[in-house]
Amino acid sequence: MQRWGKTPLAYAAATGNCQILELLLDAGADPNAGDREHDMPLYQAARHGHDSTMLQLLDRGDEIDDPDAAGHTPLQRATMQGHLELVERLLARGALMQLSRKNQEPLLIEATRRGQLDLVKLLLDKGATIEASDSDGRTALMYAANRDVALALLQHGAQVNRRVKGPTALTYAADSGREEVVELLLDHGAEGEAQRENLPTALHVAALRGHYKTVELLVNRGAKIEACGPSRITPLLLAVANGHTEVVKLLLDRGADIQASDSGGRTALWLAFLNKDYDIADLLRARGAKGRNSLVRAIFGAINLKAELNLVGLSTRKLRAIIQR
Repeated sequence: MQRWGKTPLAYAAATGNCQILELLLDAGADPNAGDREHDMPLYQAARHGHDSTMLQLLDRGDEIDDPDAAGHTPLQRATMQGHLELVERLLARGALMQLSRKNQEPLLIEATRRGQLDLVKLLLDKGATIEASDSDGRTALMYAANRDVALALLQHGAQVNRRVKGPTALTYAADSGREEVVELLLDHGAEGEAQRENLPTALHVAALRGHYKTVELLVNRGAKIEACGPSRITPLLLAVANGHTEVVKLLLDRGADIQASDSGGRTALWLAFLNKDYDIADLLRARGAKGRNSLVRAIFGAINLKAELNLVGLSTRKLRAIIQR
């Protein structure tokens, strides 16, 4: 082993040098010998996408499902890097897709998050468990990076309304502003409203993030514009609190209650002034928002602005926490 921790065989595997690899193996190099990080040459080949050197090592006796120092098998490494042909060859050699190691993310989720349709289809065709979840309980559909991947998952039986601590695939898609995925999920029967009190809807998270097109799509498809999330906050209040002027305009145009308040009694106009967002405040006043006494108190310091801003932040932080966990 060289002083920097890599064996010549590992370097040959990592660089895809089949001739040198063959010479070293013929000279007696151990294909199962790990480096200082306990990575065997097979993992170097997988990590760098060299399927020819990987197959050479497999032919010489490497264990196909043994994990590397980070706990990843060659199949997991190949999937994480999107090497379709390499994944296909490893599966043909008998590599296992489902391993019962703690905190191991299912391969289907990794491929889905990458948005690599061919890899997703391959794993599905080879029997990947469609509802396998990660340590947060999220399934592949909740990570669908684009419409084509989401459609492939749905066609293989993914549950469109499966919930994980509240959010569904629709909520996650709305949170990231993937309106094409949102539309597809709605077409397949996704429920846009929370099924338990004080949970955010897809419209809440889209308004929170300022995803105009997603908000517009959800409203057009019948989302409840006055739905109450954590702390009785509405989509309009979230849009105002986060400074999303165009979303505020859209929600008002679609009939959002300009005088609605959260559990602390804060209206949209109050939030705009507390955030010193005078453009939104002017917009709200032009649309008929009332609250002169509150504004006078805020402007002249009769209330603690910092404390109020902290209270306003409770709703948005709580909502983000629900989405992200």
